[in-house]
Amino acid sequence: MIPNRQYLPIGIHTFEQLRTGNFVYVDKTEMLHSLWNTGRVYFLSRPRRFGKSLLIDTIEQLCRGRKELFEGLWIYDKWDWETTYPVVRIDFGAGITHDKVVLDSRVRLSLKECADRYGLVLQEDQNVANQLRMLLTDLERHCQQPVVVLVDEYDKPILDNFTNSEAAEVMRDGLRDIYSVLKSQQESLRMVLLTGVSKFAKVSVFSGLNNLEDISLSPMYGSICGYTHDDLLRDFVDWIDGVDLERVKTWYNGYNFLGQKVYNPFDVLLYLKNRQFKNYWFETGTPDFLLQLLQTAHVSLPELENYYSTDDLLNKFDHNNLVMEGFFFQTGYLTIKDVIELPTGLTQFKLGYPNLEVQVSMASLFLHTNAPRRLPNHLQMQMTRAVMEGKPELIEAPMKQFLASIPFDWYKFSKMDQYEGYWSSLIYSVFSMLGVYLQAEDTTNMGRVDLSLRWEHHLFLIEFKMDQSSK
Repeated sequence: MIPNRQYLPIGIHTFEQLRTGNFVYVDKTEMLHSLWNTGRVYFLSRPRRFGKSLLIDTIEQLCRGRKELFEGLWIYDKWDWETTYPVVRIDFGAGITHDKVVLDSRVRLSLKECADRYGLVLQEDQNVANQLRMLLTDLERHCQQPVVVLVDEYDKPILDNFTNSEAAEVMRDGLRDIYSVLKSQQESLRMVLLTGVSKFAKVSVFSGLNNLEDISLSPMYGSICGYTHDDLLRDFVDWIDGVDLERVKTWYNGYNFLGQKVYNPFDVLLYLKNRQFKNYWFETGTPDFLLQLLQTAHVSLPELENYYSTDDLLNKFDHNNLVMEGFFFQTGYLTIKDVIELPTGLTQFKLGYPNLEVQVSMASLFLHTNAPRRLPNHLQMQMTRAVMEGKPELIEAPMKQFLASIPFDWYKFSKMDQYEGYWSSLIYSVFSMLGVYLQAEDTTNMGRVDLSLRWEHHLFLIEFKMDQSSK
């Protein structure tokens, strides 16, 4: 037992439990103060397990005037604790929603819990949208203050049905009916915040909420979820003794939302607890539609590190017209690596893996999905030794053994063997599993190299060529 230090907030989603249970808290209240005073209707997109639920709960406790919970934080002497605001909170994060009946029942339950808290009665004979509309009106009248609406994981019912277009559209239409109420009741609202993984087009989900401010790529709020490296050094000082922080940064830092780079909290907290480098985030809920995408969309893993995108494509997420850049960025498998200002005045983003965890995990997932077996341990050890010793001649034999282990029956009907990206992705995945630095389509003064591999002072240059002679 280690005395006199705060606990790691693993799995803690409520602000009260975090503040009263002696858990480490990274103070985000200055950004919340800015949100409160500079706008009214916000949208925030972040990948899963990034602390969105804690953010929502922190705002709720502010609005309820829970002053005792904020003692010692930035906002403590800057907030009007005498004025409280009614809060309607809807959370789609728990469970799976596969039909409209379940969707409506979840919303009704959230609305009833809110009404009960303030001693109000919901009209049972109303549809969900009307119930919400009447509740907002009644709350404003009862509390004599405008209402705060907080929606956590607003898009999850759609994502739960992502591979079923018909069901996804039913969810989208049901959510649009609910969110449309926020447009008609804007005069009754003090603040609205919707959080989720994806950003669907306003016209398809938000039904005319034209004053919706998207702060997902706002530099001011880039670290509103997640931990910066400075946060780690300041707030986790009792937990980082003896830790190789540069290696931790390589494994888990690197998510860029145009502010400071951040760690996924789930990753770094579990590392600090276990002191083992593992794929903590990636292993907790890889969506089924990612597996399907890797199987059907001819995604080339080396190309993922060389996506270039504009702001409108990064923010595009549509199950009927999927844009790869937007999908991989919003779900957290890619992040912004560079910002390029074009002569036209437009901005372009270069995307890549945020860190080693995602690089290694994507490689493992690709091999699991597109090869009948993983790279055997003895071959992996041979290749690791070859890389560490700078001996390329030792790579050829284990790589040939691995490729030869893929039966012809595995791909003869899909024609994957005629797709160069398949083979280059296999080789890329094998090297990624070693945890070394990789650069696809590396630009040099002599042209582009298909794959560069670096380990300390050793450099390997790899070219992919498709043999057309057997076709």
